[in-house]
Amino acid sequence: MPVNHEITFLMQEVFNLLPNLNVEELVRAFSVKTNDMMLVIYISSLVRSVVALHNLINNKLTLKEAELESDKDKVTASEDWNHASCLCCSATNYRCRLFVRLVPRPLACAKWALAL
Repeated sequence: MPVNHEITFLMQEVFNLLPNLNVEELVRAFSVKTNDMMLVIYISSLVRSVVALHNLINNKLTLKEAELESDKDKVTASEDWNHASCLCCSATNYRCRLFVRLVPRPLACAKWALAL
């Protein structure tokens, strides 16, 4: 197949139109632009991490508040149940209520625990 000089001429023209990358100004401009883009990527990653940590802390606080509210409701409900079902004193005194929080349900008050 014979050489097509028109294709060779077009390839030579394309290569001649490419910029000269050995010029100091061009190299510096490319490095400055690349550094600027890298700085933007770094700062955006940093901001994203801070926002994620902020959301995590807020979530933990919300869950802890909900847990405390749930515990308050459970304590109120369990105090009513335990006082009504105390085995020896029917939970009529404060000492019994305090003891109910410290021991399992079958041991409803201090008198009952000492009897065991």
